[in-house]
Amino acid sequence: MSKLETNTIDTISGSTTLTIGDSNTSTIALKSGATLTNFPANTPSFSAERTSDQTITNNTRTTVLFDNEFYDSSNAYDTSTGKFTPQVAGKYYVTANCQLTGDNYSNLNLGLLELYKNSSVISQGVFDMRNNPPRSVTSSVIIITDMNGSSDFLLVQAYIKNSSGGTLAVRDMSTFQAFRIIE
Repeated sequence: MSKLETNTIDTISGSTTLTIGDSNTSTIALKSGATLTNFPANTPSFSAERTSDQTITNNTRTTVLFDNEFYDSSNAYDTSTGKFTPQVAGKYYVTANCQLTGDNYSNLNLGLLELYKNSSVISQGVFDMRNNPPRSVTSSVIIITDMNGSSDFLLVQAYIKNSSGGTLAVRDMSTFQAFRIIE
């Protein structure tokens, strides 16, 4: 085996592609603990949760405000508006998971968890329990969507329809997250 010691490897003038190895190369190994820099990252990315129940009005779409960020790589999620506005164009993997609840068994009949891109629904989780109402139901959405990197935003809205009074809410520990897919 030969050893090459250098500080910089660059292409020749007029070329923009640097190839390491040839058709015989199947593995490129780095020493343990090596740091790779200037590689694409799955950012912007964020993950946020509700830390307490958010009350919602019967038969009304309500933006869910995920008030606690686990992380937000680019300050792209706003806890006060519930909007994720990445400033990098690309495809994004997005998930939201919300527990929708009523305070007694006869309240919770129909529920929607909707993921909006700008002002349009792009994914929806639905439950319809009008014949056998539960106390709470968890609804999820998962989607890959294109974002333009300048003005597109995502937000989550919840909707619950009940047949009798009572408190309706999106429960604590409901989550919303997204990351840019490296293509």
